[in-house]
Amino acid sequence: MEEASSFSSLEHATSFTRDLWFNMLPVQSWLDAFSAYRHIGDAITIAHGEIRTGLLQFGTKYCKKFDFGFITSTNLFRSQQIFEEVKVNYGRLLTVLHSSVVFL
Repeated sequence: MEEASSFSSLEHATSFTRDLWFNMLPVQSWLDAFSAYRHIGDAITIAHGEIRTGLLQFGTKYCKKFDFGFITSTNLFRSQQIFEEVKVNYGRLLTVLHSSVVFL
């Protein structure tokens, strides 16, 4: 991020960060971030309905594999977007890992 700054706008910074997080960083970087900040999982308490159910199911699989939960939230709308992006970008990984007897 430091090499890419300074950003011309909030949208530019957000777009760069999303691309970095979802497309450039190896999964191990995600795991390192979440293991260092275990409180991230506390955000599930504000989710409702389908998003809460989906996050709980995904979080359970993730916790079985990595021993900590994967749940993040900024607000309900962003929670849905984040959840959908994770399912799209890592849904195939869940299937592959599951068939290899590694649970996510």
